[in-house]
Amino acid sequence: MSSFGTDFILVNDVRQELPSNIFKGGPWIHLATIKRGFNEYVCFTHKFKHTKTYIEEVDIHHPGCFKRIEDDSLWQDLYLFLRDRGCLSLGEFKHVKISP
Repeated sequence: MSSFGTDFILVNDVRQELPSNIFKGGPWIHLATIKRGFNEYVCFTHKFKHTKTYIEEVDIHHPGCFKRIEDDSLWQDLYLFLRDRGCLSLGEFKHVKISP
C-alpha cells in the first residue's frame, strides 16, 4: 500500500489544443496531466513542430502558469511514467483520445 503523494496519477490524457491567448508560441497540444500529492504536472508539445515535448509543474500560486522542474530525477521519473503509458507518442497508428 502506498502513502498519499508518493505515486504519480494520470488524471487527463485527452489530446486538446491549449488556448493560444494564454500559451504563447503555439499552437500547443496538451498530452497529459499528472498529479502526485498536491503537485500537478502538465505535458505538452507544439501542434506542428513535435521536436520538443515539455513537462512542467503547474504553479499553484499563479493560475495558468508553469514552473520549470528543477529536480532532474523528478523530471526523469515523470518522463518514464508518461512514456510507459504511451502519452508521449503522436504516432499515426496510435489510438488516442481527442477532445473536440
